[in-house]
Amino acid sequence: MGLDKVFPEEKVFTVNDVLPYCKPEKEAFQKVFDAIGVKDPSECIMVEDSMKNIRAAKELGMATVLIAGIGRMSGKTNDALADAAEATKAGDAPDVEDPAVDVCIEHAREMKAAVPGLWGTN
Repeated sequence: MGLDKVFPEEKVFTVNDVLPYCKPEKEAFQKVFDAIGVKDPSECIMVEDSMKNIRAAKELGMATVLIAGIGRMSGKTNDALADAAEATKAGDAPDVEDPAVDVCIEHAREMKAAVPGLWGTN
């Protein structure tokens, strides 16, 4: 997908990089902003499948890309799997209609078409 050119290793962060905080805590986001020298969160995007993290990023001023999962946008999702996921994290299931979502895709492979500016093309 060529994502390593868009997201080089030094700009990819894991849970270990923000400890003792964790998404969606603002302090976790701030640790990343500080590490990459961001003063204005609107310069960043959050690519995520969790609504709580999408909403937190939007509150900070970030643009958001929701990866909803295969079938979510077309309505052809496996309801049993979706129900099971929702049961473990109530209110966190992808919601393509949520106002915190700027761009919604079903799979990460759709990123280049959905957000072409990341690759320097329009």
